[in-house]
Amino acid sequence: MCILSTYLFSQSTSNNNYNYINSAYYTKIAWAQLDYLKGNYNNAYDTLTIVESIIPLLNSPEYIEMRIFAELSLKYKNYEKAYEYIRILISDYGYKLNDFDDYKNIKKLRRQKFYNSENLALLEKEFCPDTVLVNEMEAMLKNDQFFRILPTRKDTFPQEQCSIEWQHPYSKQFDSIDSINYVKLIKIIHEKGFPLSKHIKYTQSQQTDVFISLLIVITHISDSANVEKMKQILLENIKTGNCPPVMLANMIDRQCLSKRTKFIYGMYDNLTLQDIFDINNLDRRRAKIGLPPHKLSCEIRKFSLSKSFHKKTKLECDF
Repeated sequence: MCILSTYLFSQSTSNNNYNYINSAYYTKIAWAQLDYLKGNYNNAYDTLTIVESIIPLLNSPEYIEMRIFAELSLKYKNYEKAYEYIRILISDYGYKLNDFDDYKNIKKLRRQKFYNSENLALLEKEFCPDTVLVNEMEAMLKNDQFFRILPTRKDTFPQEQCSIEWQHPYSKQFDSIDSINYVKLIKIIHEKGFPLSKHIKYTQSQQTDVFISLLIVITHISDSANVEKMKQILLENIKTGNCPPVMLANMIDRQCLSKRTKFIYGMYDNLTLQDIFDINNLDRRRAKIGLPPHKLSCEIRKFSLSKSFHKKTKLECDF
């Protein structure tokens, strides 16, 4: 409890007054991404320009909004803005200079007087991701999955054990590992901040890996007291832009699945209208934690830039 209180205090004192829930940030970014995926580039660019004027853009694994904005800024010849975000992508997200070679108008940008190729090359060279934290999260995920995947290894067990009754023979091990992972995660959050915080550097692929590890570990928190503590932590970090709201929504809906109650946020695949609690207020509940409307999220999946990302994380689907 002391760790949690200290953590929440440090978050509140470092808050930069931007609120990614109250600003409906993720809903606006979701509309921009959908327009981008559909080829409505002008609409996407206009939306991102408006959002960026109100609240700093993130570069979340789901929406890669900084990358899209850099590309569209180049497309519409806003070279200074494109350069600004290319610089951030290189310095903070480990992008390489040649990652932008195929962008429209990139050659024109490189001819601008303010374009400093030496500075960008230096930023690329100096980028130093937190590989220790990446490895910690990977280890937590491996521990999380070790016993959970054993029942699928039919070659490892006698055939008679692979029966309908033999579905979860390691539930005690699940609980033990999940509790250990929870303690480890709280320690990481206390010492370094939330693992997806803006001040922690990863490459884009590492960020996605950490996102997936974190999503699974958090989703498997089962102790009700720990779930409530983590809920507070996630809400604080969603507000400050350090945590995507799908983390909280998946954790809560996982509890619903375990308790066989109706889902609160509709985060699972193949749900019917009857599976959702108070369906008429679904999007209101989602908005309160920063999630875009359910149908919008589902439509994005149909046009997703990164189908493997959504497939691996099993994010939302149509009713």
